[in-house]
Amino acid sequence: MRSVDWKRHPSASLGTTALCCAAVLAAAASLPSATRDIRAIAAQPSRIPDAEIAAGVSLSDIGRPEDALVAKVVETTTGEEVGRIVRVLLSPDGEPRAVEIQLTKGLGAKRQRARIDPENLLYLPQRDKLVTRFNTAETAQLLHGGKEADPGP
Repeated sequence: MRSVDWKRHPSASLGTTALCCAAVLAAAASLPSATRDIRAIAAQPSRIPDAEIAAGVSLSDIGRPEDALVAKVVETTTGEEVGRIVRVLLSPDGEPRAVEIQLTKGLGAKRQRARIDPENLLYLPQRDKLVTRFNTAETAQLLHGGKEADPGP
């Protein structure tokens, strides 16, 4: 291959630069679809292993749950996000008596918030999330306005 004297042939330099720019732009154009594919794969829920659920912590064993749990994500055991904790209601003796959740948009929920009995939730320290003990059908009932134990205001 013959070398080119770039000082004597500036058009060769410009042509090479244009060719490189075209290649970079073509590669960049394919990035949005690759990014969408990666995000779609990452967003797919995955089942939480039974060993992790078995190691879950009861809400009554968490110190100051009204502070510690606010804004934590709540998922089903299949990894589907249900929502985020808005507040924890306490009994007079300081035990959690209800957890209010802001439901995730896009799940087709008829209401924006739901209250769940703390007995139906476990805290997973490895994930820093909570998991419902509801199965998929029970979670769907909760999201679509079905009955759930509501301990009051």
